[in-house]
Amino acid sequence: MRKVKRTAWITVILSLFPLMLGMYYYQNLPNKMATHFNLKGVANGYLNKGVAVIGMPVLFILLDFLVIFLTMYALKRTPNSNVKFIMVNSLN
Repeated sequence: MRKVKRTAWITVILSLFPLMLGMYYYQNLPNKMATHFNLKGVANGYLNKGVAVIGMPVLFILLDFLVIFLTMYALKRTPNSNVKFIMVNSLN
């Protein structure tokens, strides 16, 4: 359980880096940012600067917390099953 918590917090901290980097360069970024590219490398999806810099990292952090919560719930609910073994080993 301790290893799962440590790994979970590391992923949350790593998820904050794009947010901090985007906030640092926010004024220098274009108002319309490319967020999706086709197979030829041509941009075909765009987002507003605020959504791309703030919204997407916040969404990923919230999804990270959801996964952490579900993992902890599964480990507490089934302490002696193979679920614990599979989840902990998949985080290594």
